Amino acid sequence: MASSEDVIIAVMGATGAGKTTFINKATSGALGVGHGLRSMTDSVQVGSFEWGGRRVHLIDTPGFDDTEKSDTDILSLIATHLAGAYKAGHRLTGLLYLHRIIDNRVGGVSSKNMRMFHKLCGDAVLKNVVLCTTMWSLVSEEVGAQREAQLKSEFWQEMIRKGASTARYDGTGQDAQRIISHLMSLGGAPPLRIQEEMVDQGKSLIDTAAGAHINEEILRLEAKHRAELEELKLDFQRALSEKDVDMQRMIAVERKAFEAKLAQAEQDMAALRTDNRAQVEAMGQRIRQLESNRKAPLLLT
Repeated sequence: MASSEDVIIAVMGATGAGKTTFINKATSGALGVGHGLRSMTDSVQVGSFEWGGRRVHLIDTPGFDDTEKSDTDILSLIATHLAGAYKAGHRLTGLLYLHRIIDNRVGGVSSKNMRMFHKLCGDAVLKNVVLCTTMWSLVSEEVGAQREAQLKSEFWQEMIRKGASTARYDGTGQDAQRIISHLMSLGGAPPLRIQEEMVDQGKSLIDTAAGAHINEEILRLEAKHRAELEELKLDFQRALSEKDVDMQRMIAVERKAFEAKLAQAEQDMAALRTDNRAQVEAMGQRIRQLESNRKAPLLLT
């Protein structure tokens, strides 16, 4: 079990932002690093190391843009781990949110990850948050500074106003430890919103701020897919009347795809409504058991 003197920092951000690389640099560890579209961090991993006489644990989390898991799956994974850690008596020192400075605009994926991060954290913990840009070696100082200014004035403005700080990460182990040192200097973080909601208030995922946000998106997509299915039905009737066999086949394939998306939406909503208290309790017990062995990073799936 982690000592009260241990430093525990959650590292979050979109897939490809450099979360696992940051942890590897800080710990001289060997967590898997993803290349291409497939995320290597499809589970919660913990990289640990000794620094300054204290044990430091860096929690590597998957992004809400995973190639193989739905946003509901990712939320359940992260929320269960964080709530389980809280249940086990572990308090975060702080949180680090990584964003690639090489992205020339903040698209839907990045915006979604930022929104989910804020929903998970809540406002009270923002004073213990560092919003960190990565991959500065791949852009000019001028371009990077312009993008950084836009992040601060637009996308990160509310979080900064409520206490979050910002940093640039240069890609080295020394700089990773500088950022960790800054988080350590801020004092321990209060409980995250998701921890209070699931542990202190006993809420199901769908009733949490993060879960409600995902549920709204699922409902929006479900309505969109149902409307598209109705259009396909009309198109299919026209193809039948015109005896267009090729068009009928194409529409049948599209219809199956939309029906699969609707089935996934229903599955995701059911998962959000699930009572997670037993899972959180089990995760808390598992964390206590696994963290008694400090010789290797923990892999919690």
